[in-house]
Amino acid sequence: MINHSFDTKIPLNVPQRQNPLAIGFIFLKFLRKAVRQLWLLILIVVFNKGDGYMAWLLGGVIAISAIQLVLSLISYFKYYFHVKDGELIISKGVLQKTNLNIPLDRIQTINFQQNLLHQILNVVSVEVDTAGSAKSELTIDALSRDKAEALRDYILQKKKELIAEKREEGELDEESTEGIDTPEVEEFTKPDKMVFRLSPKDLLKVGVSGNHIRTFFWIIGSVFGLLQFIDVTEEEAVDYVFKGISENTWGFGWFVAGFGVLIVASFFITLIQHILRYFDLRLWETEKGFKLIAGLFNRQEQSAAHRKIQIIKWVTDPLKRMFGLHTVRLFQASSQQVSAKKSITIPGCYEEQLEEIIATNFPSELREDYKEHAISPLIITRHVLYFGILPALAVAGFKAFTGDWFGLVYLLWIPIVWLLSRRYQRYWRWWINEETLTTRSGIIASRHSIIHLYKVQAVKISQSPYQKRKNLASVHFYTAAGSVGIPYINLDLAKRLRDYVVYKVEVSEGAWM
Repeated sequence: MINHSFDTKIPLNVPQRQNPLAIGFIFLKFLRKAVRQLWLLILIVVFNKGDGYMAWLLGGVIAISAIQLVLSLISYFKYYFHVKDGELIISKGVLQKTNLNIPLDRIQTINFQQNLLHQILNVVSVEVDTAGSAKSELTIDALSRDKAEALRDYILQKKKELIAEKREEGELDEESTEGIDTPEVEEFTKPDKMVFRLSPKDLLKVGVSGNHIRTFFWIIGSVFGLLQFIDVTEEEAVDYVFKGISENTWGFGWFVAGFGVLIVASFFITLIQHILRYFDLRLWETEKGFKLIAGLFNRQEQSAAHRKIQIIKWVTDPLKRMFGLHTVRLFQASSQQVSAKKSITIPGCYEEQLEEIIATNFPSELREDYKEHAISPLIITRHVLYFGILPALAVAGFKAFTGDWFGLVYLLWIPIVWLLSRRYQRYWRWWINEETLTTRSGIIASRHSIIHLYKVQAVKISQSPYQKRKNLASVHFYTAAGSVGIPYINLDLAKRLRDYVVYKVEVSEGAWM
């Protein structure tokens, strides 16, 4: 039998409470949630002065929220966790008692997070993610760093012992448990090798080359949403603003100036977001996998085992290309619906660092003897039809119908879509050899992905009516961490590709996770 002793001064086999500081974090979490839910109602009450009904409604909602807050704070004293008989056991609930038993062999990741207050108080938030759950199974708001690390090590040690014991008793064989007896965070408390550390200069490059367009449209949407809200609740205020603009001979100049302000604001907002999120980013590699720590006010610690990394994707765009940077994402097998959240994002690394990260899971010898393929140029026809001709004719036709013949200029959108679609088709490539599949796509940004063939869990061939007429198909390869697709290839080639990948999965002796 296996010796179940584990060297820790914290008796985690008996019920434990969170750190008393968790009461404060529970209160802050409730406050953030209440503000997100009630801000609109508060604005309505403010703008609708004298509306007693809305004020009473707000008062009632606040009273209910206060009761919920009291129950949330009491819940601290009713929340216990411990490890017993191969399970992580959580007891919680104020009005209704709940016991949650999590088998240790279901636990996939144990991650730590620290916001600014966590860092000041030297505590961490612990997230336990399990196979099959739709979100983190367990979140502990505040534990001391020592206690959190002891809990993590204790759980993972017990998990190893449990699996080894089941093997000894013949309940599990080597093949069925390959990969699950060496948890991904087992050795992450002693990092081996630092792959790289994001310097202040590189962090600035990452922020400057961020997605400013997305931020710009987010600001535009927020502004229009606010104007619409004000228009509904205080119509005269909006009339006053727009009347002043329309009567100003420099109205167009103000519009241009405002547009410029929004562009500058989007740049600095994106820059600040990246600095806060990726401050002092460090990536380590150990024998077991990767560990990433980053963040200024919200310090996050993520980990991924090599055996669980299913897909590696990397992207570069003109701004990043100017600095020689790539954004890399490591997609690991995780719970349902949370693979994207659990992926590790490395926002900016150079070519040599990118190669080092890829080589840990896809050594260079596995990326040789590739056979290159393109996608069908018929995809250009469909893109031009759906994204060019139909929208342009609709807008231009409507303008002409209303007597605005200048609207015919919208027809210029058709050749623009044709040029973009042509570039998309010419740039799209996929490579396959006996072990891996690599894809490349993009119009402005360059997007790459790579997967092991033996880790594919399902292959899907789909055809639109147009593809059926042209004997074409799209192929999607599904893994435990997401999918990779190839559009518009010959149907016979798609079937051969599907059969080949299924064959590689069946004959492979490697564990998919």
